[in-house]
This record gives sequence, C-alpha cells and structure tokens, in this order.
Amino acid sequence: MKLPLTCTAVFACLVLRFAGCAALICLVPAASIAGEPSEKLFSPDKRYSVEILRNSEQGLLVRQSGKTLTKISTPVGPADSSFEALWSSDDRYVAVNKQRSSRPGGDEMWIIALPSGHVVRKPEDSLWNDLEEKAGAFIDEKHLSETGKVFLTLTAIGWEKNRLHFRLEAGFSQVEDRYLFDGSLDPAIYAEGQGVTFYTPKESEPERNSNKPADSAIKQKLLGYWKFPKAVCYIAADGKMYVGPQKNETEASRWNVKNGKFYWGNVPYTIVTLTDNKFVFQEIGGQKETFTLIRSTKEEVGPE
Repeated sequence: MKLPLTCTAVFACLVLRFAGCAALICLVPAASIAGEPSEKLFSPDKRYSVEILRNSEQGLLVRQSGKTLTKISTPVGPADSSFEALWSSDDRYVAVNKQRSSRPGGDEMWIIALPSGHVVRKPEDSLWNDLEEKAGAFIDEKHLSETGKVFLTLTAIGWEKNRLHFRLEAGFSQVEDRYLFDGSLDPAIYAEGQGVTFYTPKESEPERNSNKPADSAIKQKLLGYWKFPKAVCYIAADGKMYVGPQKNETEASRWNVKNGKFYWGNVPYTIVTLTDNKFVFQEIGGQKETFTLIRSTKEEVGPE
C-alpha cells in the first residue's frame, strides 16, 4: 500500500493512450495443488505467461513455454482483485498491474524483461518516489487545502515501440474527480536511473483533467451480470461477453474498452451511461443503435 498524500487536487495533464496487448482477468478462488497457478495471463502468441499463485506460495510466475523464468513473491490480494498484463510488441517486456476492486487503478506495477525474467521495475522503487515527490511539490506550489485524503496509484497504460507509458492517478475520499500525471520509460536503461520522461501538467487545458475514468476502471465496473430488455448478459474478465435468453444458452463474443470506448466484437460504441446499476452504449456510425443494460445477479439471470 502506497503512502497517502493529503490534498484536494493534484495535477492534470494530457492523457496519452497507446495500443498495447492487455489481458485482464479477475482472481476467483480455484482449487489447486500448492504451488500451482490459479490464473494465467498469456502473451498474444501464447509463448509467455504470467501466472498467479493464490495458495500458500502467493506470488507471480513468469514462464516461457512452461519454463519458469522468474517468481515474484507478493500477496495477490483478495479474491476480487485482478491483474493486467501488457506485452510489448517485440516480446521483450511485460508490464503487470495489480488492481483491487475497492478502487480503480493499479496498486502495484512490475516490468519484467523477456526471456531473461529479470524484474526491471518493482513497486515502491525510485520511480514511485519521484512521482510522489512531484505530487507533493505540486500541492505545495498551489497551496491546496488539506480537506481530504488522496490515494495515489501507479498504472502501466501501454507500449509505444520500446517505451512503456505509465500513469499516476490521484483519487480522493471526498470528491469524485481524479487527476492524472503521465510519463514514459525505456526499460532498457531504466535500471541505471535514466530513460524516464514526465509530462508537465497543462493547467490551461481543463479538458485534459481526468474527469474521464481510465479504461481499467471502466472494465472493472462492467464485469458481472446484466439484463437486456429481452436477454441476459454476462461480461467476463477474460474478454468474453455471453448474451442469450438464459445463462446456460448463451453465445460468447469478445469485448474490450479502448480510449474510453466500449467494443463489442469489432464494433466501437460510445459509453452514454455507466453506473453501478445501468450501462447504456451507442454504436459509433452505422445505424447508431443504442443498447441499455440493467445490473443483475447470477441467481436472477441463471438460477440453479
């Protein structure tokens, strides 16, 4: 858990998003032999995997074709936590975000070199200290009042060639707004304390403020059971969306969230409304068809 800062606002900046191969999976209890993985996050070509151990040997295993490259011993969190793996296009690195259901964003972030298995970046290293220091400096500079606790989370958001882009997000206990500070790093020289770039906040451009939630936060909120007017729906963390008249008679399609847009198959939709109990999305272009989903439960859509 990162140390909280106290303030009412932190810096805003241009939010840059880049295409990265991401696999999001929710951790659910699984019966397994001690030391065996409960969940696996695969690279696009299936050669590499990040495997989550949820037993007495809690941690992450990074493997190549079944061969263990490295093990990261770390608490994996409660059963409703999730992990996200972002693979560089050249298969040289994987960035791993650890997320918790209690709030969006990454609580911890690792970068692992492939195929050596060397852990380039660990939580609470110099990058975190630098970001925390910049946040504190911004608060002091703006003379922000200390009326609410702010929790900082660091998340990998995508690769651009050999650089990983990351985001520091500030969430507040008393306000809904979140503020971002972005940067990028080159893992090849990061161990030497170099290769990190921070993006300067742009106060004159309020639209860059993060009133818009991150893709990871949207994904987390979409998971679970929903109802169409004449059908039921289950949105799973592995990227599959099951729609049909009943839970046991559904067909699976793919879903994703990119740049704040919802993708059902390959069709992009604008997210009109997303609350705990309602999800409305409209097709971009085409017939501009609009769909409305209402939050449901497993018992309601597919009783045993």
